Amino acid sequence: IETLSDNEGMIRAAERNGFVREGVLRNSAWVLGEFMDEVVLGLLAGEWKGSGAA
Repeated sequence: IETLSDNEGMIRAAERNGFVREGVLRNSAWVLGEFMDEVVLGLLAGEWKGSGAA
């Protein structure tokens, strides 16, 4: 998942569902006339709660 760093609701929802913050892309998104950071979150197949693999 890639989302703007100020999208706290999305970040919390992703983390509640097992996603892990993997990094921040600094000043990578041009939004309404300014650069903003993006947060990258990841989830491996074996970490997915619904997969039965973990």
